[in-house]
Amino acid sequence: RQVCGISAAMAIALRPPSVGSGSEIYVNIFVKNKKGIVKQQVADRLGTDLDSHSTHHKLERGFARLAGKIANDTVSDEQVSRLVAEGIVAELPGEMKQKGIEVVVSERFCRENYIVLSVRVTRIDFERLAADGAMPKSVASWLQCFSFCSPLVALVHRRVAKGMLKELPDLMPADLVEKAGVEADVVAVSAEQQAAYLFEVLECMERRQQSGKNGGKYK
Repeated sequence: RQVCGISAAMAIALRPPSVGSGSEIYVNIFVKNKKGIVKQQVADRLGTDLDSHSTHHKLERGFARLAGKIANDTVSDEQVSRLVAEGIVAELPGEMKQKGIEVVVSERFCRENYIVLSVRVTRIDFERLAADGAMPKSVASWLQCFSFCSPLVALVHRRVAKGMLKELPDLMPADLVEKAGVEADVVAVSAEQQAAYLFEVLECMERRQQSGKNGGKYK
């Protein structure tokens, strides 16, 4: 059934798993500080430090805060969430590659402060993982020798994806705050669990919309 009038977008988020989908996980992100993000973006564009205590910059800070308030009244939660999603889609592959894991990240769904991204493992640098202590060098060498074996590679990809289910929710919130000033809750689930989780979130949004609480935000 159609929930909140977004069946087309849900069809994308709930598309049937493809072959080898065990190497794919879904990252659900709930942006919590939309107002702060917009104000900081306005301040950055105006070249103003909102945290500065200098009296010389008092007038500039006042104008920046006023502009931020106006922007917050005109910029929707979803617009901010899409900007956050674009940033993660652009940055996360590079960060994971530094760890020896190549991934493809795609935005699958966005509504209000809620974002769904898919993260699919496409290649693993066993030597890099061994160098970082993520696996024994002997195991890395053995896997490298048998990298031509598709079933084995698929199994390793699934294991790595399973590890990301815990790693990403632990690391992403602090990383988002540090790099973009974004405060967010992050929940990672398997491809098999994503459909049920998405319905749970949307039903909660719908209940909150009906009760008029805080624009229907889930988090």
